[in-house]
Amino acid sequence: VFVGAAPKRIFSNTERCFVSQTVGPTDCSMPPKKILGLQKGEVHKEKFDDDSDRFREARGYMVVLGCNLLSCCSLVLYLFGVIDAAGELQCEAIFLIIKGVIEVLTGKFGWALLLHHTAMIGGFLLNQHASMQCWSFITVHQQFVHFPFAIRAAWRLTLPAMGYIKHELSWRRRGLANLFWLTWMFSCGYRTLLITLYSAICLCGPILGFQWQATVGILMALILASLDRNWTKAMWPTKPWPDRRHNAYFHSGTRITFCLGMTFAILALLSDVFPDVLPLWARIVYPGPFHRSTPQCLIETRTLSEAV
Repeated sequence: VFVGAAPKRIFSNTERCFVSQTVGPTDCSMPPKKILGLQKGEVHKEKFDDDSDRFREARGYMVVLGCNLLSCCSLVLYLFGVIDAAGELQCEAIFLIIKGVIEVLTGKFGWALLLHHTAMIGGFLLNQHASMQCWSFITVHQQFVHFPFAIRAAWRLTLPAMGYIKHELSWRRRGLANLFWLTWMFSCGYRTLLITLYSAICLCGPILGFQWQATVGILMALILASLDRNWTKAMWPTKPWPDRRHNAYFHSGTRITFCLGMTFAILALLSDVFPDVLPLWARIVYPGPFHRSTPQCLIETRTLSEAV
Protein backbone atom coordinates (compact mmCIF):
# COMPACT_ATOMS: atom_id res chain seq x y z
CA VAL A 1 0.00 0.00 0.00
CA PHE A 2 0.99 3.63 -0.28
CA VAL A 3 0.37 4.07 3.41
CA GLY A 4 2.22 2.79 6.40
CA ALA A 5 3.69 5.78 8.17
CA ALA A 6 4.36 5.75 11.87
CA PRO A 7 1.51 7.88 13.32
CA LYS A 8 2.08 10.80 15.64
CA ARG A 9 1.12 9.82 19.16
CA ILE A 10 -1.69 11.57 20.99
CA PHE A 11 -3.48 10.76 24.22
CA SER A 12 -7.08 10.33 25.21
CA ASN A 13 -8.45 8.82 28.43
CA THR A 14 -11.08 6.79 26.65
CA GLU A 15 -9.65 6.14 23.22
CA ARG A 16 -6.50 5.89 21.17
CA CYS A 17 -6.29 8.19 18.19
CA PHE A 18 -4.07 8.81 15.24
CA VAL A 19 -3.38 11.83 13.10
CA SER A 20 -4.42 11.94 9.47
CA GLN A 21 -0.85 12.59 8.37
CA THR A 22 -0.34 8.87 8.79
CA VAL A 23 -2.18 5.72 8.15
CA GLY A 24 -1.80 2.90 10.59
CA PRO A 25 -3.27 2.70 14.06
CA THR A 26 -0.99 3.05 17.03
CA ASP A 27 -0.81 3.73 20.76
CA CYS A 28 -1.21 7.33 21.94
CA SER A 29 0.81 9.32 24.43
CA MET A 30 0.57 13.05 23.74
CA PRO A 31 -2.38 15.41 23.16
CA PRO A 32 -2.77 17.03 19.74
CA LYS A 33 -1.60 20.60 19.36
CA LYS A 34 -4.23 23.30 19.23
CA ILE A 35 -3.82 26.93 18.23
CA LEU A 36 -6.72 29.26 19.07
CA GLY A 37 -8.92 26.19 19.50
CA LEU A 38 -8.16 24.67 16.09
CA GLN A 39 -6.33 21.40 15.56
CA LYS A 40 -2.94 21.66 13.90
CA GLY A 41 -3.69 18.30 12.30
CA GLU A 42 -6.81 16.22 11.78
CA VAL A 43 -7.42 13.68 14.52
CA HIS A 44 -9.18 10.41 13.77
CA LYS A 45 -10.31 7.87 16.34
CA GLU A 46 -8.83 4.43 16.44
CA LYS A 47 -10.97 3.02 19.24
CA PHE A 48 -14.54 3.78 20.21
CA ASP A 49 -16.45 3.55 23.47
CA ASP A 50 -19.46 1.86 21.86
CA ASP A 51 -21.21 1.28 18.55
CA SER A 52 -23.02 4.62 18.68
CA ASP A 53 -19.67 6.40 18.96
CA ARG A 54 -18.34 4.45 15.98
CA PHE A 55 -21.46 5.08 13.90
CA ARG A 56 -21.28 8.80 14.67
CA GLU A 57 -17.71 8.94 13.37
CA ALA A 58 -18.64 6.90 10.31
CA ARG A 59 -21.57 9.22 9.55
CA GLY A 60 -19.20 12.18 9.56
CA TYR A 61 -16.95 10.45 7.02
CA MET A 62 -19.95 9.50 4.91
CA VAL A 63 -21.17 13.10 4.76
CA VAL A 64 -17.71 14.31 3.75
CA LEU A 65 -17.56 11.53 1.14
CA GLY A 66 -21.02 12.51 -0.11
CA CYS A 67 -20.08 16.19 -0.46
CA ASN A 68 -16.97 15.28 -2.42
CA LEU A 69 -18.95 12.93 -4.65
CA LEU A 70 -21.52 15.67 -5.29
CA SER A 71 -18.67 17.97 -6.27
CA CYS A 72 -17.36 15.29 -8.64
CA CYS A 73 -20.83 15.00 -10.19
CA SER A 74 -21.08 18.76 -10.72
CA LEU A 75 -17.61 18.74 -12.31
CA VAL A 76 -18.69 16.01 -14.73
CA LEU A 77 -21.79 18.04 -15.61
CA TYR A 78 -19.54 21.03 -16.24
CA LEU A 79 -17.16 19.06 -18.46
CA PHE A 80 -20.06 17.89 -20.61
CA GLY A 81 -21.55 21.37 -20.90
CA VAL A 82 -24.69 20.81 -18.81
CA ILE A 83 -23.80 23.72 -16.47
CA ASP A 84 -21.42 26.63 -16.94
CA ALA A 85 -18.47 27.60 -14.72
CA ALA A 86 -20.50 30.02 -12.58
CA GLY A 87 -23.18 27.38 -11.95
CA GLU A 88 -20.59 24.78 -11.02
CA LEU A 89 -19.00 27.15 -8.50
CA GLN A 90 -22.39 27.88 -6.95
CA CYS A 91 -22.80 24.15 -6.37
CA GLU A 92 -19.30 23.98 -4.90
CA ALA A 93 -20.07 26.78 -2.44
CA ILE A 94 -23.11 24.88 -1.11
CA PHE A 95 -21.16 21.63 -0.80
CA LEU A 96 -18.28 23.42 0.93
CA ILE A 97 -20.53 24.98 3.56
CA ILE A 98 -22.13 21.61 4.36
CA LYS A 99 -18.73 19.92 4.51
CA GLY A 100 -17.28 22.66 6.74
CA VAL A 101 -20.14 22.38 9.24
CA ILE A 102 -19.67 18.60 9.46
CA GLU A 103 -15.90 18.99 9.92
CA VAL A 104 -16.47 21.40 12.80
CA LEU A 105 -19.05 19.14 14.47
CA THR A 106 -16.83 16.05 14.17
CA GLY A 107 -13.60 17.77 15.26
CA LYS A 108 -11.86 17.44 11.88
CA PHE A 109 -11.54 21.18 11.31
CA GLY A 110 -7.96 22.51 11.45
CA TRP A 111 -5.86 25.44 10.26
CA ALA A 112 -5.15 23.94 6.85
CA LEU A 113 -8.88 23.45 6.22
CA LEU A 114 -9.62 26.96 7.49
CA LEU A 115 -7.15 28.40 4.98
CA HIS A 116 -8.48 26.21 2.20
CA HIS A 117 -12.16 26.92 2.84
CA THR A 118 -11.60 30.67 3.27
CA ALA A 119 -9.65 30.88 0.01
CA MET A 120 -12.22 28.84 -1.87
CA ILE A 121 -15.24 30.77 -0.58
CA GLY A 122 -13.50 34.00 -1.55
CA GLY A 123 -12.80 32.56 -4.97
CA PHE A 124 -16.36 31.36 -5.42
CA LEU A 125 -17.75 34.81 -4.57
CA LEU A 126 -15.22 36.61 -6.76
CA ASN A 127 -15.95 34.38 -9.73
CA GLN A 128 -19.64 35.33 -9.71
CA HIS A 129 -18.69 38.85 -10.84
CA ALA A 130 -19.16 39.64 -14.54
CA SER A 131 -15.48 40.60 -14.91
CA MET A 132 -14.51 37.02 -14.04
CA GLN A 133 -16.56 35.23 -16.68
CA CYS A 134 -13.47 34.54 -18.80
CA TRP A 135 -11.47 33.28 -15.81
CA SER A 136 -13.91 31.34 -13.65
CA PHE A 137 -13.11 28.10 -15.49
CA ILE A 138 -9.66 28.12 -13.84
CA THR A 139 -11.27 28.08 -10.40
CA VAL A 140 -13.48 25.21 -11.53
CA HIS A 141 -10.42 23.23 -12.55
CA GLN A 142 -9.01 23.65 -9.05
CA GLN A 143 -11.97 21.62 -7.81
CA PHE A 144 -10.67 18.50 -9.55
CA VAL A 145 -8.87 17.87 -6.26
CA HIS A 146 -12.20 16.61 -4.92
CA PHE A 147 -11.75 13.37 -6.87
CA PRO A 148 -8.80 12.26 -4.67
CA PHE A 149 -10.54 13.76 -1.63
CA ALA A 150 -13.54 11.50 -2.27
CA ILE A 151 -11.22 8.49 -2.52
CA ARG A 152 -9.49 9.45 0.72
CA ALA A 153 -12.83 9.82 2.53
CA ALA A 154 -13.77 6.32 1.33
CA TRP A 155 -10.37 5.04 2.50
CA ARG A 156 -11.02 6.40 5.99
CA LEU A 157 -14.10 4.20 6.20
CA THR A 158 -11.83 1.17 5.69
CA LEU A 159 -9.98 1.79 8.96
CA PRO A 160 -10.13 -1.48 10.91
CA ALA A 161 -11.57 0.42 13.91
CA MET A 162 -14.68 1.17 11.85
CA GLY A 163 -15.49 -2.52 11.74
CA TYR A 164 -16.22 -2.75 8.02
CA ILE A 165 -12.73 -3.90 7.00
CA LYS A 166 -11.02 -6.19 9.48
CA HIS A 167 -7.44 -6.17 8.23
CA GLU A 168 -5.05 -3.26 7.77
CA LEU A 169 -3.65 -4.86 4.60
CA SER A 170 -7.01 -5.55 2.97
CA TRP A 171 -6.90 -5.31 -0.83
CA ARG A 172 -9.76 -2.78 -0.70
CA ARG A 173 -7.82 -0.56 1.68
CA ARG A 174 -4.62 -0.87 -0.32
CA GLY A 175 -6.44 -0.25 -3.60
CA LEU A 176 -8.06 2.95 -2.33
CA ALA A 177 -4.73 4.15 -0.94
CA ASN A 178 -2.96 3.52 -4.26
CA LEU A 179 -5.71 5.22 -6.24
CA PHE A 180 -5.70 8.18 -3.88
CA TRP A 181 -1.99 8.81 -4.29
CA LEU A 182 -2.15 8.55 -8.07
CA THR A 183 -5.02 11.05 -8.37
CA TRP A 184 -3.68 13.32 -5.62
CA MET A 185 -0.22 13.73 -7.14
CA PHE A 186 -1.75 14.28 -10.60
CA SER A 187 -3.96 17.02 -9.13
CA CYS A 188 -1.02 18.65 -7.36
CA GLY A 189 0.93 18.79 -10.59
CA TYR A 190 -2.02 20.08 -12.62
CA ARG A 191 -4.01 22.68 -10.73
CA THR A 192 -1.32 24.99 -9.37
CA LEU A 193 0.67 25.04 -12.60
CA LEU A 194 -2.47 25.77 -14.64
CA ILE A 195 -3.40 28.91 -12.72
CA THR A 196 0.27 29.99 -12.63
CA LEU A 197 0.68 29.69 -16.40
CA TYR A 198 -2.45 31.67 -17.22
CA SER A 199 -1.54 34.39 -14.73
CA ALA A 200 2.04 34.59 -15.98
CA ILE A 201 0.96 34.97 -19.61
CA CYS A 202 -1.32 37.87 -18.69
CA LEU A 203 1.26 39.60 -16.53
CA CYS A 204 4.27 39.12 -18.80
CA GLY A 205 2.99 39.21 -22.35
CA PRO A 206 0.53 40.85 -24.74
CA ILE A 207 -1.08 37.60 -25.85
CA LEU A 208 -4.09 37.84 -23.60
CA GLY A 209 -3.45 41.42 -22.51
CA PHE A 210 -2.92 42.53 -18.93
CA GLN A 211 -5.80 41.56 -16.69
CA TRP A 212 -6.08 42.40 -13.00
CA GLN A 213 -7.39 38.91 -12.44
CA ALA A 214 -3.89 37.60 -13.14
CA THR A 215 -2.60 39.25 -9.96
CA VAL A 216 -5.29 37.47 -7.96
CA GLY A 217 -4.36 34.28 -9.80
CA ILE A 218 -0.74 34.48 -8.66
CA LEU A 219 -1.89 34.93 -5.05
CA MET A 220 -4.23 31.94 -5.34
CA ALA A 221 -1.45 29.86 -6.91
CA LEU A 222 0.81 30.58 -3.93
CA ILE A 223 -1.94 29.54 -1.51
CA LEU A 224 -2.68 26.35 -3.43
CA ALA A 225 0.98 25.45 -3.75
CA SER A 226 1.43 25.90 0.00
CA LEU A 227 -1.63 23.80 0.77
CA ASP A 228 -0.66 21.01 -1.63
CA ARG A 229 2.88 20.92 -0.27
CA ASN A 230 1.76 20.85 3.36
CA TRP A 231 -0.93 18.23 2.79
CA THR A 232 1.40 16.03 0.75
CA LYS A 233 4.10 16.33 3.37
CA ALA A 234 1.60 15.55 6.13
CA MET A 235 0.18 12.46 4.42
CA TRP A 236 3.47 11.18 3.02
CA PRO A 237 4.47 7.82 4.61
CA THR A 238 7.52 8.15 6.85
CA LYS A 239 8.01 4.44 7.58
CA PRO A 240 9.53 2.34 4.76
CA TRP A 241 7.34 -0.50 3.54
CA PRO A 242 8.86 -3.93 4.18
CA ASP A 243 8.65 -4.80 0.49
CA ARG A 244 11.40 -2.83 -1.26
CA ARG A 245 9.66 -3.21 -4.60
CA HIS A 246 6.63 -1.42 -3.20
CA ASN A 247 8.82 1.47 -2.05
CA ALA A 248 10.19 1.78 -5.58
CA TYR A 249 6.68 1.64 -7.08
CA PHE A 250 5.42 4.23 -4.64
CA HIS A 251 8.18 6.79 -5.14
CA SER A 252 8.35 6.38 -8.91
CA GLY A 253 4.57 6.23 -9.35
CA THR A 254 3.81 9.38 -7.35
CA ARG A 255 6.51 11.36 -9.14
CA ILE A 256 5.43 10.16 -12.58
CA THR A 257 1.79 11.09 -11.96
CA PHE A 258 2.90 14.49 -10.63
CA CYS A 259 4.80 15.09 -13.87
CA LEU A 260 1.80 13.87 -15.88
CA GLY A 261 -0.35 16.45 -14.10
CA MET A 262 2.10 19.21 -15.01
CA THR A 263 2.16 17.99 -18.62
CA PHE A 264 -1.63 18.02 -18.74
CA ALA A 265 -1.67 21.62 -17.45
CA ILE A 266 0.76 22.71 -20.18
CA LEU A 267 -1.26 20.95 -22.88
CA ALA A 268 -4.49 22.50 -21.56
CA LEU A 269 -2.99 25.99 -21.75
CA LEU A 270 -1.53 25.46 -25.23
CA SER A 271 -4.82 23.99 -26.47
CA ASP A 272 -6.64 27.09 -25.25
CA VAL A 273 -4.25 29.94 -26.06
CA PHE A 274 -1.91 28.50 -28.73
CA PRO A 275 -3.89 25.68 -30.38
CA ASP A 276 -1.94 25.88 -33.64
CA VAL A 277 1.29 24.70 -32.02
CA LEU A 278 -0.26 21.34 -31.14
CA PRO A 279 -1.41 18.54 -33.43
CA LEU A 280 -5.10 17.76 -33.27
CA TRP A 281 -4.58 14.56 -31.28
CA ALA A 282 -2.71 16.42 -28.53
CA ARG A 283 -5.26 19.19 -28.01
CA ILE A 284 -7.45 19.16 -24.91
CA VAL A 285 -10.92 20.44 -25.78
CA TYR A 286 -13.86 20.29 -23.40
CA PRO A 287 -17.27 19.70 -24.97
CA GLY A 288 -20.39 21.67 -24.30
CA PRO A 289 -22.06 24.94 -25.38
CA PHE A 290 -20.37 26.99 -22.64
CA HIS A 291 -16.81 26.28 -23.74
CA ARG A 292 -14.95 29.16 -25.35
CA SER A 293 -11.24 29.75 -25.61
CA THR A 294 -9.94 32.40 -23.24
CA PRO A 295 -8.76 34.75 -26.06
CA GLN A 296 -12.17 34.43 -27.74
CA CYS A 297 -13.95 35.18 -24.47
CA LEU A 298 -11.78 38.24 -23.80
CA ILE A 299 -12.35 39.61 -27.29
CA GLU A 300 -16.13 39.21 -26.97
CA THR A 301 -16.11 40.82 -23.53
CA ARG A 302 -14.12 43.83 -24.76
CA THR A 303 -16.37 44.22 -27.80
CA LEU A 304 -19.46 44.28 -25.59
CA SER A 305 -17.93 46.77 -23.16
CA GLU A 306 -16.90 49.09 -25.99
CA ALA A 307 -20.38 48.88 -27.52
CA VAL A 308 -21.90 49.92 -24.19
